[in-house]
Amino acid sequence: MKFLLFPFSLIYAAVMAVRNWMFDRGLLSSSSAPIPTICVGNLSVGGTGKTPHTEYLLRLLQRKGWHCGMLSRGYGRCSKGYVAGKGRNALEIGDEPWQIMHSCAPVKVSVCEKRPEGLKRMLEELDAPKVVVLDDAYQHRYITAGLYILLTDYARPYFRDYVLPAGRLREARSGARRADIIVVTKCPGDLSETEQQRIRKCLRLLPHQSLFFSKMEYGILWNPFSEADPLTHGTNVSAPICNMRTLDALLVCGIAHPEGFVKNFQAQCASVNVLSFPDHHRFTAADISAIADRAQDADIIITTQKDWARLSDYDLPDVIKQKLCVQPIEVKFLHQTENTFNQIILDYVTKDSTNSRMD
Repeated sequence: MKFLLFPFSLIYAAVMAVRNWMFDRGLLSSSSAPIPTICVGNLSVGGTGKTPHTEYLLRLLQRKGWHCGMLSRGYGRCSKGYVAGKGRNALEIGDEPWQIMHSCAPVKVSVCEKRPEGLKRMLEELDAPKVVVLDDAYQHRYITAGLYILLTDYARPYFRDYVLPAGRLREARSGARRADIIVVTKCPGDLSETEQQRIRKCLRLLPHQSLFFSKMEYGILWNPFSEADPLTHGTNVSAPICNMRTLDALLVCGIAHPEGFVKNFQAQCASVNVLSFPDHHRFTAADISAIADRAQDADIIITTQKDWARLSDYDLPDVIKQKLCVQPIEVKFLHQTENTFNQIILDYVTKDSTNSRMD
């Protein structure tokens, strides 16, 4: 099938190459923001961990006293145009922006199909941010970011992939040259130095590019229907369910690559049943009914933060509320490189902010 689709991939790659050439030569205009802007994206069509890495950046900057904004297209939302996230639900702004808005409060989240318009509107508002993270904007070149972070999945690195439709890449591998930082995500925790060097060689880094390796770490399960504030994940439900090996779990997930999520609980629970939906799936009443039916035979229902963003729009039946737990995921950098990564980010925003004030 890949062989048959390869001619179409060549056509798609050629179109993207011409588009990038036009941006590089100034034939297509691109605007810069008057504040530090960080672009987080990838070459593939999803599943590299953009949301947890975006959350990591926002939390880092917030800890250092920066008032942050996050601008996204808002994939899968029912609204159009510019929408400020405050007071909106996942249907209005998209599941990932909703998740970020709640897990990284008080970040300012906005969505807009046209990134330059969205950024302009954000900066005109009274609570305008001092630094903006552009989510999934690597191919959206109408805004020129000050720092580009490119993510690639350890199990599906872009150097072993092909352009759509034969593969999963949105543009040719050469697009990685625009990145300042490349992060290989979802790595095993025991990734060896030899394997790191092999990947580094395959990536063919340019002199200005920095390479990091990260893994996904599962946080404490929390119940969104408890009295504690779900925005701070204040409920530790691990005590009542500390012996996971005795529990029959129902996993509800609508994410790009659920294999890691499922594997994590297969190693912990007595049994695992999976109710899987497409990425960004908009749940229906029939879906809720199916979850409730399957919940009858489960001791615990576990879902992702991204799926909870969409489930939260419904008045769920008690059988779901009583058993539902949300699994947060956090990014951890391997081999004590976290401080180095953090310093690159902080040095950029400090320097760019100074230059902006001078301008």
